[in-house]
Amino acid sequence: MDWFNLHGIDLNHPPSDDDFIEPDGTEAPVQGASVDGTGANSGFMSVDDTTHGAPTGQTLSSEESGSDGEVQSTPEGFAPRKPYLGMKFDTWEAAKVHYNRYAEHVGFSMKMSSSRNSVLDKQKDKYLFVCNKSGTNSQKEETEAVKLRNRAITIRTNCQAKMRVKRKGSIWEVTQFIEEHTHETIKKLGLKKYLRSHKKIPKEENKFIDLLDSVNLSAGRIMDIMSELYGTGKAVPYDTKTISNYMASIDEKKNVKDIPELLSYFEELKK
Repeated sequence: MDWFNLHGIDLNHPPSDDDFIEPDGTEAPVQGASVDGTGANSGFMSVDDTTHGAPTGQTLSSEESGSDGEVQSTPEGFAPRKPYLGMKFDTWEAAKVHYNRYAEHVGFSMKMSSSRNSVLDKQKDKYLFVCNKSGTNSQKEETEAVKLRNRAITIRTNCQAKMRVKRKGSIWEVTQFIEEHTHETIKKLGLKKYLRSHKKIPKEENKFIDLLDSVNLSAGRIMDIMSELYGTGKAVPYDTKTISNYMASIDEKKNVKDIPELLSYFEELKK
């Protein structure tokens, strides 16, 4: 544990909430360059295009975009380019990652709404990504939503913001983009990590959290440590609940992996 002592982190010190975001806390606006999303210089998207907004004549590949479902860090001080008609991607996963990065920058959560198979080759050829507040709540959801403690309920506002991509040959192209929302977007950087599609831990930090989990630290204590490493809890791109869920998934995988060994053990006892 010399590494922790070197950085002034006391593992025996109880978690502190001083650095965590408060509901009414103030937060500096997102630091990001203004990006021209008109699509005047239409072209294929590269990794740099997703943050700098300058076309390079290459597609954004699924490998570069982190299509394995892991969130990737966006360089501070840059903004993902606003989608536009004709924007091209190497894969639909790359398009999804880009729209999610754009959603995080603007301050809303996105989800995949629908997909369609081609009548020619029976493979997926269309995907629709929408704002998480699209559609309307059922009467039951509206009743549940008034309970302040039930934070899992999303208040839908029939938002029409969306991005549709279509497969054309070997690439995917944006064929529909609606920018406007029917609700306020989140401006405070420290609150964006609570949006559903952004509640993920960067894969570079998974192993570090695995290490902390292996010495039986609680999710709250791990969050406390990450807050110190980031400088403040507001800068950590995820919350304590996200860490807790990740730790639970680790334990579940361990249990599944241990089952065959456990069964073999009992088989040996029967002999």
